[in-house]
Amino acid sequence: RHLKGEDITSLHHKELLAIEKALENGLTCVREKQMDYYRMKEKNNKILEEEGKRLSLFLQQQEMAIEEDAREMENAYHQQKLREYSSQIPFAFRVQPIQPNLQERM
Repeated sequence: RHLKGEDITSLHHKELLAIEKALENGLTCVREKQMDYYRMKEKNNKILEEEGKRLSLFLQQQEMAIEEDAREMENAYHQQKLREYSSQIPFAFRVQPIQPNLQERM
């Protein structure tokens, strides 16, 4: 009760000094715990920021690898189509006579 500030008017000077010292010690302990919590929070924030940077870099590398694979697949597709088209070129440009005098007689 005395530490809460109740019924302190009847206490002597020495008793009040002892209560004041106990309150100061308690306050010091609370402040130390607050600082420990603050330091731990700051340390965790730094760790989370580093982890976030690491994951961001990893994600960027993965995206670049996916884009490179997509480009390689697209290039392979275009080269395959070019090869298919190249083999069809002679047939694509074959002369088809439409004039009666150019047609073969049977």
